[in-house]
Amino acid sequence: MFQWMSSLSSTAPRWVPAGEAVTVGGVRIAGGMIYVGAGMESVVGRSDEPAMVNPNLKVNLGAPDRKGATMTYYPSYSSITPEARGAYLEWLSHGRSYPDAYIGYVFLFFYGLERRLLHDLSQRASNSDEIDLILVEVDRLLLIYGERNRSFQGYATRLREMAALLFDRPLVLPDESVEPYPGEYPIALKVGLGKLVIEGKPIAPRMAFSWVEHHPDTRLGTVVQRCRKEFRILFALRYREVFGDGMVVQPNKTLLKIQYYPASASLPRPMMVKTRLPDLTTLSVPIKRLRELVESCVEDLSAYSRAMGRGEGMLALAYLPGKLLPGRKKDFAPLQQCFDSALGQSRQCKMPAREILRFIGKESPRKPELGALWTLASNIGFGIEPDPRFLGPAVRADERVVVFRHLSSELRAFSVSREYEAAALLLNFAVVISLADGTMCDSEQSLIDEYLKTALNLPEGECRRLHAYLAWLADHPPKLSSIAKKAILLPESRRRDLVRFLASIVNADGVISPGEIKTLGKIYKSLGLNPDEVYSDLHLVATTKAATEPVWVKVGDPPVGFPIPPPPSHAIPGLTLDTAAIARKLAETHEVHALLSDIFSSEEDEHPTTTQQFQAEVQTIPGLDVEHSLLLRRLMEASHWAMEEFDALCTEFGLMASGAIETLNEAAYNSLGAPLLEGDDPLEFDLALAQEMVK
Repeated sequence: MFQWMSSLSSTAPRWVPAGEAVTVGGVRIAGGMIYVGAGMESVVGRSDEPAMVNPNLKVNLGAPDRKGATMTYYPSYSSITPEARGAYLEWLSHGRSYPDAYIGYVFLFFYGLERRLLHDLSQRASNSDEIDLILVEVDRLLLIYGERNRSFQGYATRLREMAALLFDRPLVLPDESVEPYPGEYPIALKVGLGKLVIEGKPIAPRMAFSWVEHHPDTRLGTVVQRCRKEFRILFALRYREVFGDGMVVQPNKTLLKIQYYPASASLPRPMMVKTRLPDLTTLSVPIKRLRELVESCVEDLSAYSRAMGRGEGMLALAYLPGKLLPGRKKDFAPLQQCFDSALGQSRQCKMPAREILRFIGKESPRKPELGALWTLASNIGFGIEPDPRFLGPAVRADERVVVFRHLSSELRAFSVSREYEAAALLLNFAVVISLADGTMCDSEQSLIDEYLKTALNLPEGECRRLHAYLAWLADHPPKLSSIAKKAILLPESRRRDLVRFLASIVNADGVISPGEIKTLGKIYKSLGLNPDEVYSDLHLVATTKAATEPVWVKVGDPPVGFPIPPPPSHAIPGLTLDTAAIARKLAETHEVHALLSDIFSSEEDEHPTTTQQFQAEVQTIPGLDVEHSLLLRRLMEASHWAMEEFDALCTEFGLMASGAIETLNEAAYNSLGAPLLEGDDPLEFDLALAQEMVK
């Protein structure tokens, strides 16, 4: 830009316009936009104009106070030290751009822009070009110093808004990424709300959030501060679900008055501008509805926020609300590619656990970490068995797991049905007996597969999970003692139905081995049945209508067997299954499954275990079940808990840490209006509040 030089032959005060250069104290200052001279009072008339650069005052250029050590909080050029004047003139002469400049010098220059806009140019027919040049300069200063100094950011933003209001320039809401001053509404927001109401238009999500965010009674807390971007997106989605195109508010009678508190002591405080727009910030009902929406978003993001606070990186995405997942596809891409590459066109496959665990950099992660990683896989359409979220064992890097594709309707399923649990238990028995002779033959596999497809009436998603679970069980046969503990709860008649189903599996290939008979005997014994009845039950299965193929018994040592139909006179090149026979067996299987489901429902009440009897004796805390009540009482041993200790406690009671925090806090809020657990690591536990809840 072409620059004019001024020798300042007179010290009469004047505004140096943009593009003009002056020399003060031997320092050449280009760019203008400053007051230079002497004898000009502040607008309120109590002292000299703070922004006036008086060329008659001493300047120490040899020892400039660049750090502002001698500066006061509300500086005035006439009262600062010669060293401070030297540093200020130096900053002006270098284009007002040094990012680490002492912020007091930036404010001193800003005072002049503020006076020029709000006093000089507002008092007379204004030069539109000059107004725009000053606003451009304010924007430039905001870019350099706004993020470095929150106070300057606030004052400069409000001046920008006030000037836009006075000189009919576009009003723009503050950047959403900028944390607001609590209880201070932006001018652009108040004017924007008023205009929308007058025009009968809906309030957009961004303006609605800005409205509730700036309300004096709103306290957004750590979740919004830590996850501001995610919160804004979730709020906008929920807002449109509730209000469609936006909330429509009827005009109220209170008219909007804009109060402006200037940075400079030269201008009156406050400055007032009256409008003919309604002031929506005085309404309470819309704010109440918006605050309820905010609270629901905070609750849904709290687990994600805590995970971010613990520095869990990729695992934190497991706690992200489902509605936000589409926007984070790039974060999931490496894990997605890993599963897609392993599966190809298949529905399920086996793969080394190490290939999955490498994404969290641990070969033996804790169970909560595994649960988070498995949830992350669910979020992008994949299931993994075994699943620690559904009481599956922990997985090590040197093991193999089964990966399968989810149905879209099954994504983010964090629980399974009681019917699934019963079917999984039945599968455990089926695998034990099928592998009794060392291998699971095709006919045994076919019977179990048909069972999964037709007999259970489970949702397709749970059927897929059971198929994957079966594939994993084939490589990791369960211990009979552990699975028998649940089945022993059944009445004797139903345990007999179960073993008859297992006998049909033994007979599925038409050959009964000594190993299968021995294992079946162990199952009878573990279920409290007479092992000697194995032979008669096998004979019964072999001679019923469902047995359409002859039964072969392999010779063992010692020999075992029982009367069987004579073998066929012709050789059997391969086993052919009779579909009608399978259908009958599946009908029986369905009955067994229905009976077995009772383990997880009514039969639990009729035949309580020791654990259930103990739980019945535990006095639960209002709003909490037995497990969470026990957890709360254990937590009362200390006021601070390391996250690892808390995870271990939750695992002891069969709970997930993130869910336990939310459940305990929700119960505390409902009864006493405050949270029990706060912080990240360590967790702060409110002992006094817990004692009140226990009472």
